[in-house]
Amino acid sequence: MFERLTDNQPKRLGFVNLPIYVYKAVKLGSREIVADQVVAADRFAAARQLREKGLTPLTIQDAKRGTFGLVSVIRKSGLESDDLIYLSRELATLVDAGMDVGRAIRLMAELSDNPRLGKSLRLVMERIHDGDTLSKALESQPENYPPLFVNMVRAGEVGGNLAMALGELSSFLERAEEIRSKTKSALVYPYIMLFMMGGSLAVLFGMVLPQFEPLFKDAGDKLPFLTQILMGISHGFRNYGKVGFVLFLLIFLGGRVLFRQPKIRKKWHLILLNSSLVGDVIVKFEVARFSRTFATLMKNGVETMKAMSMSIATMGNLVLAEAMLEVQKGLSMGDGLSKALEKKGIFPSRVIQLLRIGEETGQLNEMLERIGSIYEKEVERGVARLMALLTPAITIGLGILVALIVASILITVLSVNKLAF
Repeated sequence: MFERLTDNQPKRLGFVNLPIYVYKAVKLGSREIVADQVVAADRFAAARQLREKGLTPLTIQDAKRGTFGLVSVIRKSGLESDDLIYLSRELATLVDAGMDVGRAIRLMAELSDNPRLGKSLRLVMERIHDGDTLSKALESQPENYPPLFVNMVRAGEVGGNLAMALGELSSFLERAEEIRSKTKSALVYPYIMLFMMGGSLAVLFGMVLPQFEPLFKDAGDKLPFLTQILMGISHGFRNYGKVGFVLFLLIFLGGRVLFRQPKIRKKWHLILLNSSLVGDVIVKFEVARFSRTFATLMKNGVETMKAMSMSIATMGNLVLAEAMLEVQKGLSMGDGLSKALEKKGIFPSRVIQLLRIGEETGQLNEMLERIGSIYEKEVERGVARLMALLTPAITIGLGILVALIVASILITVLSVNKLAF
């Protein structure tokens, strides 16, 4: 059994009195990205375990789990993106107005309507009062503040422009959230259509077809083959529907856990990249995310290789992320970004040409931001086209299924009437 703990405690597995951490790391030599979990006393011990296994950590975060201990399957951990946007934006405003960081954090903790954010900020305030910098205080809560957030704050502190760094961070997070929200909004209608499709079929098999069963009962084997199949499905749905739902739920949760295995995820990501339907959109999405993240970090003074590592860690597709590690290796050997990307051939040639121009003119950061803007719009258009194809396909598919069921019933009714005469 897995016990449910309060939000301020790390989730623990069974009776093992150690927190579990979810990590992304790089295998030395192979440059392969692995994602898994490790049990350790703290985040630093987890990093030490990974290094002993020949892995270089990219991210290590406290794992929050719901029922049955399925990591992040049912409930997400930490602060939401809206909380981080609010924090960075309001803190930038207060610091820019001349308020010291400790006082600004205390004020935000008092005014926050979100109990989790307020509690987190009070812990940050305590660390600041003990002499820690803001970045170090945020770093003590990896479950709430990702490495990108912490390093942007640290770069602002080192450069003496914390308000500007927080403003840039807020703008970056807002743009990322905007893209995510638009993508989710575009998927709402297809999801509604799929739900209606499932509901319609449930009504047909659970309520409509059983009404015809007495009429078809005497026909027996003389019923059309399609009608026999449909009546069999209806009978199974009515008698084993609850069992089927439980099995579906178990398969769904098991699939979520299974897809957390790096090898399986990588194969799935490769299939998606090679798909003519979504592959192009995925590449453009990753280009936009990497470009925007890398530009934001570099603009605020984060060291190039560290900025590269954090930008790669934000990429969702393991195949592209592993390829970008090779690009990072090329950068460490003295290649320019455009040259290293050209060698791997994972980004569109248009991106490479724009990056080359940026390097030649000394405006790489500006060009990265421009690439991010261009491909964010490309992603929006790609998702819109995908939804324009998917929605009619679902509608037509539902219509065909319903038409087959109705036609099967009508044909059978006519056949039974003929037999009666």
